[in-house]
Amino acid sequence: DGTKNNPYIIHNEEELTLLSQVSQTDSLTNMYFKVTDDKDIFDLTTTGLNYQPIGNQNVMFKGGFDGNNKTFILNLINQNSDYQGLFGAIGDNALVENIHIKGLVSGRYYVGALSGLVKNATILNVSNEATIIGFRQTAGLIGQAEKSNISYVFNKGNVTGNGDTTAGIIGYALTNVLVNYAFNYGDITGRTNTGGIIGAMQTNSVLKYTYNTGLIIGLGANTGGIVGLNREKSIIDNTYNAGVVRGINVSNAGVIVGLSQTQAIESNSYYD
Repeated sequence: DGTKNNPYIIHNEEELTLLSQVSQTDSLTNMYFKVTDDKDIFDLTTTGLNYQPIGNQNVMFKGGFDGNNKTFILNLINQNSDYQGLFGAIGDNALVENIHIKGLVSGRYYVGALSGLVKNATILNVSNEATIIGFRQTAGLIGQAEKSNISYVFNKGNVTGNGDTTAGIIGYALTNVLVNYAFNYGDITGRTNTGGIIGAMQTNSVLKYTYNTGLIIGLGANTGGIVGLNREKSIIDNTYNAGVVRGINVSNAGVIVGLSQTQAIESNSYYD
């Protein structure tokens, strides 16, 4: 009946594509979906499938989605399009969990393997190995997050952002974002505000129990092994960076944080 205890079962790529089509005009509020136990890989690159991200900036996905620890393969090459990923935009009270992503995601603004935008939602146990390419708000998992809880996430994909806010996990953590247990192994290349875990975080956001081993390259201001820019009473605690940080002809590069300002706090953070 589509409840959390009795979700609708998605059996194949065609049914998942149908869900994505419906989600373009329906937020699917409080409706829960889970992929079948009987299939390990959902290949969304099949010719003729025409998969598009679930939800968009105008109609955000507001239901539940349990990927059942299966792998989803993407090939989204939309360099002039925003809100690119397995999901385009995840909204109020949504729960998205247990997903592994491979392949390629290429877009403009709000680009991430999981979702371009996450707002007022919960994300649990999501990992990425896909290559990610975008311009602004670009990251291995989530382009931009706001007022959300995100836990047990990791990225192994290489990420390239040609504009502002690029990172392994979240490009821009805007307001009251709580991130726990986030790990990046991919190489990250950005311009302004580039970080191993978060590109820029602000307004009472919290980042705890994270580490980075990827190479972090910033071609503009504020490059950090963990966070590029930390500001407005945001907190970084219990982090570790073992990756190389390269700020190429830029200001504010650091092994943990590139630039910290306006009562931001960093504690119990280490590097190798």
